[in-house]
Amino acid sequence: MARPVGTIGKGTDVGKIRSDNQDSFEVRELPEATLLVVADGMGGHLGGKLASRMCVDTIVRNVESSDIQWNDPHQIRSLLEQVLLRANTEVHRESRSNEDAYNMGTTAVVVAVVGNLAHIAHVGDSRLYLLRDGQPIRLTTDHTAAQFLVDTGQISPQEARGHRDSHRLMRAIGILAQVEPDVRTEAQVLQQHDTLLLCSDGLYDVVDGREMAIAVKKFGPQKAVEKLIELAIQRGGPDNVTVVTFRRDDRDGLLTRFGEFLSREERGLPIYAWAVAAGALVLVTTFLTLALT
Repeated sequence: MARPVGTIGKGTDVGKIRSDNQDSFEVRELPEATLLVVADGMGGHLGGKLASRMCVDTIVRNVESSDIQWNDPHQIRSLLEQVLLRANTEVHRESRSNEDAYNMGTTAVVVAVVGNLAHIAHVGDSRLYLLRDGQPIRLTTDHTAAQFLVDTGQISPQEARGHRDSHRLMRAIGILAQVEPDVRTEAQVLQQHDTLLLCSDGLYDVVDGREMAIAVKKFGPQKAVEKLIELAIQRGGPDNVTVVTFRRDDRDGLLTRFGEFLSREERGLPIYAWAVAAGALVLVTTFLTLALT
Protein backbone atom coordinates (compact mmCIF):
# COMPACT_ATOMS: atom_id res chain seq x y z
CA MET A 1 0.00 0.00 0.00
CA ALA A 2 1.44 3.37 -1.06
CA ARG A 3 1.84 6.15 1.47
CA PRO A 4 -0.98 8.75 1.34
CA VAL A 5 -0.21 11.87 -0.66
CA GLY A 6 -0.68 15.02 1.33
CA THR A 7 0.73 18.41 2.25
CA ILE A 8 1.87 18.97 5.82
CA GLY A 9 2.07 22.04 8.03
CA LYS A 10 3.52 22.19 11.53
CA GLY A 11 4.58 24.69 14.16
CA THR A 12 4.69 25.54 17.84
CA ASP A 13 5.22 28.61 20.02
CA VAL A 14 5.74 29.16 23.74
CA GLY A 15 3.07 31.89 23.82
CA LYS A 16 3.24 35.17 25.76
CA ILE A 17 2.63 33.99 29.32
CA ARG A 18 4.61 30.81 29.92
CA SER A 19 8.40 30.75 30.11
CA ASP A 20 8.83 27.30 28.53
CA ASN A 21 7.11 25.21 25.89
CA GLN A 22 5.66 21.98 27.29
CA ASP A 23 4.06 20.94 23.99
CA SER A 24 5.64 18.34 21.70
CA PHE A 25 4.71 17.14 18.24
CA GLU A 26 5.94 14.85 15.50
CA VAL A 27 5.15 14.09 11.87
CA ARG A 28 6.53 10.93 10.30
CA GLU A 29 6.02 9.81 6.72
CA LEU A 30 6.25 6.03 6.91
CA PRO A 31 6.29 3.71 3.87
CA GLU A 32 2.54 3.01 4.14
CA ALA A 33 1.19 5.74 6.41
CA THR A 34 1.65 9.27 7.65
CA LEU A 35 1.82 9.56 11.44
CA LEU A 36 0.78 12.79 13.19
CA VAL A 37 1.14 13.36 16.95
CA VAL A 38 0.56 16.33 19.28
CA ALA A 39 1.05 16.21 23.06
CA ASP A 40 0.57 18.90 25.71
CA GLY A 41 2.52 18.24 28.92
CA MET A 42 1.82 19.26 32.49
CA GLY A 43 3.70 19.02 35.75
CA GLY A 44 6.05 21.96 36.07
CA HIS A 45 8.97 23.20 34.01
CA LEU A 46 10.79 19.88 33.69
CA GLY A 47 7.85 17.54 34.13
CA GLY A 48 5.58 18.85 31.39
CA LYS A 49 8.30 19.06 28.76
CA LEU A 50 9.62 15.62 29.67
CA ALA A 51 6.19 14.01 29.73
CA SER A 52 5.09 15.28 26.32
CA ARG A 53 8.45 14.47 24.70
CA MET A 54 8.56 10.98 26.20
CA CYS A 55 5.00 10.36 25.08
CA VAL A 56 5.61 11.46 21.50
CA ASP A 57 8.90 9.57 21.22
CA THR A 58 7.34 6.37 22.61
CA ILE A 59 4.44 6.57 20.17
CA VAL A 60 6.67 7.18 17.16
CA ARG A 61 9.19 4.53 18.11
CA ASN A 62 6.57 1.85 18.61
CA VAL A 63 4.65 2.68 15.45
CA GLU A 64 7.84 2.65 13.38
CA SER A 65 8.89 -0.73 14.80
CA SER A 66 5.46 -2.33 14.46
CA ASP A 67 4.84 -5.18 12.07
CA ILE A 68 1.19 -4.84 11.13
CA GLN A 69 -0.83 -5.05 7.95
CA TRP A 70 -1.62 -1.44 7.15
CA ASN A 71 -4.62 -2.49 5.07
CA ASP A 72 -6.27 -3.98 8.17
CA PRO A 73 -8.18 -1.31 10.16
CA HIS A 74 -8.44 -3.60 13.20
CA GLN A 75 -4.67 -3.91 13.42
CA ILE A 76 -4.22 -0.16 13.06
CA ARG A 77 -6.72 0.60 15.84
CA SER A 78 -5.06 -1.98 18.08
CA LEU A 79 -1.65 -0.44 17.35
CA LEU A 80 -2.82 3.07 18.24
CA GLU A 81 -4.29 1.82 21.50
CA GLN A 82 -1.13 -0.10 22.38
CA VAL A 83 1.25 2.78 21.70
CA LEU A 84 -0.78 5.08 23.94
CA LEU A 85 -0.79 2.45 26.69
CA ARG A 86 2.98 2.07 26.36
CA ALA A 87 3.41 5.83 26.46
CA ASN A 88 1.35 5.90 29.66
CA THR A 89 3.54 3.21 31.22
CA GLU A 90 6.77 5.01 30.28
CA VAL A 91 5.67 8.43 31.50
CA HIS A 92 4.13 7.07 34.71
CA ARG A 93 7.26 5.06 35.54
CA GLU A 94 9.47 8.11 35.01
CA SER A 95 7.19 10.33 37.08
CA ARG A 96 7.52 7.95 40.03
CA SER A 97 11.29 7.62 39.80
CA ASN A 98 12.27 11.21 39.00
CA GLU A 99 11.78 13.65 41.89
CA ASP A 100 12.03 16.63 39.54
CA ALA A 101 9.17 15.30 37.39
CA TYR A 102 6.90 13.80 40.02
CA ASN A 103 3.24 13.50 38.98
CA MET A 104 3.93 14.73 35.46
CA GLY A 105 1.52 13.88 32.65
CA THR A 106 0.49 14.82 29.16
CA THR A 107 -2.33 14.76 26.66
CA ALA A 108 -1.89 13.06 23.30
CA VAL A 109 -3.74 12.99 20.01
CA VAL A 110 -2.53 10.55 17.36
CA VAL A 111 -3.55 10.11 13.72
CA ALA A 112 -2.37 7.50 11.24
CA VAL A 113 -3.37 8.40 7.69
CA VAL A 114 -3.47 5.35 5.42
CA GLY A 115 -4.67 5.96 1.88
CA ASN A 116 -7.78 8.10 2.20
CA LEU A 117 -8.50 6.95 5.77
CA ALA A 118 -7.53 8.68 9.02
CA HIS A 119 -7.28 6.39 12.06
CA ILE A 120 -7.63 8.37 15.30
CA ALA A 121 -6.85 7.94 18.99
CA HIS A 122 -6.40 10.36 21.87
CA VAL A 123 -6.15 10.91 25.62
CA GLY A 124 -6.86 14.27 27.22
CA ASP A 125 -7.95 17.54 25.66
CA SER A 126 -5.62 18.12 22.72
CA ARG A 127 -7.91 18.12 19.72
CA LEU A 128 -8.32 16.94 16.15
CA TYR A 129 -10.43 18.84 13.64
CA LEU A 130 -11.48 17.93 10.11
CA LEU A 131 -11.62 21.09 7.98
CA ARG A 132 -13.71 20.63 4.85
CA ASP A 133 -14.87 23.33 2.42
CA GLY A 134 -14.32 26.08 4.97
CA GLN A 135 -16.21 24.25 7.73
CA PRO A 136 -14.79 22.68 10.93
CA ILE A 137 -15.77 19.24 12.24
CA ARG A 138 -14.39 18.17 15.62
CA LEU A 139 -13.27 14.55 15.59
CA THR A 140 -12.24 14.24 19.26
CA THR A 141 -14.05 14.78 22.54
CA ASP A 142 -12.18 16.38 25.44
CA HIS A 143 -11.53 14.16 28.45
CA THR A 144 -12.30 16.98 30.89
CA ALA A 145 -14.63 17.50 33.84
CA ALA A 146 -16.48 20.22 31.92
CA GLN A 147 -17.06 17.88 28.97
CA PHE A 148 -18.43 15.29 31.40
CA LEU A 149 -20.93 17.87 32.61
CA VAL A 150 -21.93 18.50 29.00
CA ASP A 151 -22.27 14.77 28.28
CA THR A 152 -24.51 14.32 31.32
CA GLY A 153 -26.66 17.33 30.43
CA GLN A 154 -25.65 19.50 33.37
CA ILE A 155 -24.24 22.36 31.30
CA SER A 156 -24.37 23.40 27.65
CA PRO A 157 -21.41 23.22 25.24
CA GLN A 158 -21.33 27.03 25.29
CA GLU A 159 -21.08 27.06 29.09
CA ALA A 160 -18.28 24.48 28.97
CA ARG A 161 -16.02 26.80 27.00
CA GLY A 162 -15.38 29.16 29.90
CA HIS A 163 -16.13 26.74 32.72
CA ARG A 164 -13.74 26.52 35.67
CA ASP A 165 -13.27 22.80 34.92
CA SER A 166 -12.75 23.23 31.18
CA HIS A 167 -9.17 21.97 31.50
CA ARG A 168 -9.47 19.68 34.52
CA LEU A 169 -8.52 16.41 32.91
CA MET A 170 -10.37 13.18 33.61
CA ARG A 171 -7.81 11.21 31.61
CA ALA A 172 -4.15 11.88 30.86
CA ILE A 173 -1.02 10.00 29.90
CA GLY A 174 1.22 9.17 32.87
CA ILE A 175 -0.84 10.38 35.82
CA LEU A 176 -2.12 6.93 36.78
CA ALA A 177 -0.69 3.48 36.20
CA GLN A 178 -3.60 2.69 33.87
CA VAL A 179 -5.37 4.80 31.28
CA GLU A 180 -8.14 4.17 28.76
CA PRO A 181 -7.23 5.55 25.30
CA ASP A 182 -10.12 6.81 23.23
CA VAL A 183 -9.76 5.00 19.88
CA ARG A 184 -12.22 5.92 17.16
CA THR A 185 -13.98 2.74 15.99
CA GLU A 186 -14.40 3.90 12.39
CA ALA A 187 -11.70 5.58 10.35
CA GLN A 188 -12.48 9.03 8.98
CA VAL A 189 -12.76 9.02 5.20
CA LEU A 190 -10.84 11.95 3.72
CA GLN A 191 -12.07 13.67 0.61
CA GLN A 192 -9.82 15.51 -1.79
CA HIS A 193 -8.45 18.68 -0.09
CA ASP A 194 -9.79 17.73 3.35
CA THR A 195 -7.43 18.98 6.06
CA LEU A 196 -6.77 17.39 9.43
CA LEU A 197 -5.70 19.81 12.14
CA LEU A 198 -4.22 18.61 15.44
CA CYS A 199 -3.70 21.23 18.14
CA SER A 200 -3.10 21.89 21.81
CA ASP A 201 -5.51 23.97 23.87
CA GLY A 202 -3.29 27.00 23.36
CA LEU A 203 -4.91 27.32 19.94
CA TYR A 204 -8.56 26.41 20.40
CA ASP A 205 -8.95 28.39 23.62
CA VAL A 206 -8.54 31.62 21.66
CA VAL A 207 -9.18 30.63 18.01
CA ASP A 208 -12.41 28.88 17.08
CA GLY A 209 -12.90 26.07 14.58
CA ARG A 210 -14.39 28.26 11.87
CA GLU A 211 -11.35 30.54 11.96
CA MET A 212 -9.13 27.46 11.61
CA ALA A 213 -11.12 26.29 8.59
CA ILE A 214 -10.99 29.71 6.92
CA ALA A 215 -7.23 29.97 7.44
CA VAL A 216 -6.58 26.53 5.96
CA LYS A 217 -8.79 27.22 2.96
CA LYS A 218 -7.19 30.61 2.32
CA PHE A 219 -3.52 29.88 2.97
CA GLY A 220 -2.90 26.14 2.74
CA PRO A 221 -1.38 23.86 5.42
CA GLN A 222 1.93 25.47 6.41
CA LYS A 223 1.01 29.11 5.97
CA ALA A 224 -2.25 28.47 7.83
CA VAL A 225 -0.32 27.00 10.76
CA GLU A 226 1.83 30.13 10.92
CA LYS A 227 -1.19 32.44 10.65
CA LEU A 228 -3.14 30.55 13.33
CA ILE A 229 -0.24 30.59 15.78
CA GLU A 230 0.23 34.30 15.07
CA LEU A 231 -3.48 34.87 15.75
CA ALA A 232 -3.29 32.98 19.05
CA ILE A 233 -0.34 35.14 20.09
CA GLN A 234 -2.18 38.32 19.09
CA ARG A 235 -5.07 37.25 21.34
CA GLY A 236 -2.82 37.05 24.37
CA GLY A 237 -0.96 33.78 23.82
CA PRO A 238 -2.07 32.49 27.24
CA ASP A 239 -0.58 29.04 26.72
CA ASN A 240 1.85 27.12 24.54
CA VAL A 241 0.31 26.67 21.10
CA THR A 242 1.04 23.79 18.74
CA VAL A 243 -0.60 23.06 15.39
CA VAL A 244 -0.07 20.21 12.90
CA THR A 245 -1.99 19.91 9.64
CA PHE A 246 -2.29 17.29 6.92
CA ARG A 247 -4.20 17.98 3.72
CA ARG A 248 -5.10 15.19 1.33
CA ASP A 249 -3.86 16.21 -2.11
CA ASP A 250 -3.63 13.05 -4.20
CA ARG A 251 -2.59 13.48 -7.81
CA ASP A 252 -3.08 17.19 -8.19
CA GLY A 253 -1.00 18.06 -5.12
CA LEU A 254 1.61 19.81 -7.26
CA LEU A 255 -1.00 22.05 -8.85
CA THR A 256 -2.43 22.77 -5.42
CA ARG A 257 0.94 23.79 -4.05
CA PHE A 258 1.54 26.00 -7.12
CA GLY A 259 -1.80 27.67 -6.41
CA GLU A 260 -0.71 28.23 -2.81
CA PHE A 261 2.51 29.83 -4.04
CA LEU A 262 0.58 32.25 -6.22
CA SER A 263 -1.69 33.11 -3.26
CA ARG A 264 1.20 33.78 -0.89
CA GLU A 265 1.33 37.39 0.26
CA GLU A 266 4.32 39.64 -0.36
CA ARG A 267 4.20 43.20 1.01
CA GLY A 268 0.47 42.95 1.58
CA LEU A 269 -0.50 41.58 -1.84
CA PRO A 270 -0.69 37.99 -3.15
CA ILE A 271 2.01 36.95 -5.59
CA TYR A 272 -0.50 36.53 -8.43
CA ALA A 273 -1.45 40.22 -8.06
CA TRP A 274 2.20 41.23 -8.41
CA ALA A 275 2.47 38.94 -11.45
CA VAL A 276 -0.61 40.53 -13.06
CA ALA A 277 0.76 44.02 -12.35
CA ALA A 278 4.15 43.09 -13.81
CA GLY A 279 2.49 41.64 -16.89
CA ALA A 280 0.41 44.78 -17.36
CA LEU A 281 3.53 46.93 -17.02
CA VAL A 282 5.30 44.88 -19.68
CA LEU A 283 2.33 45.24 -22.04
CA VAL A 284 2.12 49.00 -21.51
CA THR A 285 5.87 49.40 -21.97
CA THR A 286 5.78 47.34 -25.15
CA PHE A 287 2.82 49.31 -26.50
CA LEU A 288 4.50 52.65 -25.82
CA THR A 289 7.77 51.48 -27.35
CA LEU A 290 6.00 50.40 -30.52
CA ALA A 291 3.96 53.62 -30.63
CA LEU A 292 7.08 55.79 -30.42
CA THR A 293 9.04 53.94 -33.11
